[in-house]
Amino acid sequence: MRLKVPFTRRQWMSVSPSIFVFMSGGMKIMETLITSYVSDSFNVMSSWFFGCIIGGFLGALGMEYFPKKLFYILASCLVIVGGIICASVPIVAPLIAAGYLDGIGFGIATLLTIVVGGENSNSNHRGKVVSLDQFGIAIGILTFTIIDTIYVEFFGFDTEWSIPETIGIMSTLFGLGGLICCYYTIETPVFHLMRCDEGSALETIQFLHKESSPSPNSCITLNSLRQYVHEDRVRSKTTGILQGLTPLVKLIFLRSIMTLTFANPIPATYEYVAFYGFQVSWVSIFFGLARLLGALLSNIVLIDRIGRKVTLLGSCLAIGVLFALISSFIECTTFHGDCTPFERPDLMSLMASLFIILEFFCGVGQGVVTVYMSEAFAPFSKGLFVFIIMLAENAFVILTYGVIMSDKGFSDLAFFITLSVLFFSAFVMVFMTMPETRGVGLRATRERLRKKINIGF
Repeated sequence: MRLKVPFTRRQWMSVSPSIFVFMSGGMKIMETLITSYVSDSFNVMSSWFFGCIIGGFLGALGMEYFPKKLFYILASCLVIVGGIICASVPIVAPLIAAGYLDGIGFGIATLLTIVVGGENSNSNHRGKVVSLDQFGIAIGILTFTIIDTIYVEFFGFDTEWSIPETIGIMSTLFGLGGLICCYYTIETPVFHLMRCDEGSALETIQFLHKESSPSPNSCITLNSLRQYVHEDRVRSKTTGILQGLTPLVKLIFLRSIMTLTFANPIPATYEYVAFYGFQVSWVSIFFGLARLLGALLSNIVLIDRIGRKVTLLGSCLAIGVLFALISSFIECTTFHGDCTPFERPDLMSLMASLFIILEFFCGVGQGVVTVYMSEAFAPFSKGLFVFIIMLAENAFVILTYGVIMSDKGFSDLAFFITLSVLFFSAFVMVFMTMPETRGVGLRATRERLRKKINIGF
């Protein structure tokens, strides 16, 4: 028997501290990848991504033993401290330290959102809760583009007030917002069931469903989660790990290529073509706004109503086509052609428009992969597998940025062509191997994602 469980604000409030941490992280992503006002930009950039890896490891190591509220508080406090350092001493060494602190907080929040959001939300609204991470990141990216535009348009480079100081102040405020929201966090029912405490699990479900007493909805949810935990408890750890390898490989690939849409050549090239195409710098705001609108549309409408698979297929196809178009136009710019930007402002504005559309579809697709991560693994090994995916994606970004910074034959054209091929490959892989998991419980989604072939919708 299946009953429709209503969505309540308490379900997404249980991950609300993470949203503020992700806002700070979105600013840091843009700050570290496109800014040139620090001398040791690679170490400043890599410190944040190494921090994400450390934060993911800490979260995976301790979330089964300690209340998740403590990790939310820790993540928010790290963001606050990192922001204070960044605002107080905006030079290279403190910026690296601030990057580590903010990155650790971001890594902890990422892992918690995937685990807590997936286990605290009902099957019909899981995507709406878990994909809030991309919504927060998109807000952070938009915030950075606004700060950068204000700094360039109104203050210029003569002012004593620097962008790192402003980013530090905003990060501190976001961290305080996350710390306040820690009050609304609640332990997941799966956490209690893993300790054979069904009474506390039922109380948690009732709280999340906003019920004063046990109802058929609560009992059905409890029974489903009980089976989800029991199946993992009775099988050996080796079997559980082996069963998780198939979705692990799929999600490492998808998450890594989606993360590459944050890579330096994309925002840097956009700023270049947008400036020469429109002759003003404030259009960079549209870059952040487009990703925010994509994440918002995906969160509210697409993931839980249209479906994960269709949304991800459309996103991968659109991104692949857009990268192919951008690659073809790059031949006529100063990167690889004979004409100057001043001779072809129409081409520059067209390319800038393509980048804006590209960011929209990146915002649409990124959240879907996060939702799949919350559904793919068994409860006792979920933290480990999510950390492995986080390790792979952040290491991939650090390696890619290292190649870019080395300046040894790196080509923007080759980079965009490669991404186009990767996203077309992702389209084929999603069509052939990824299932539709909309409206399905965690036990069933895990079984579907374990299959190597999933052509149906």
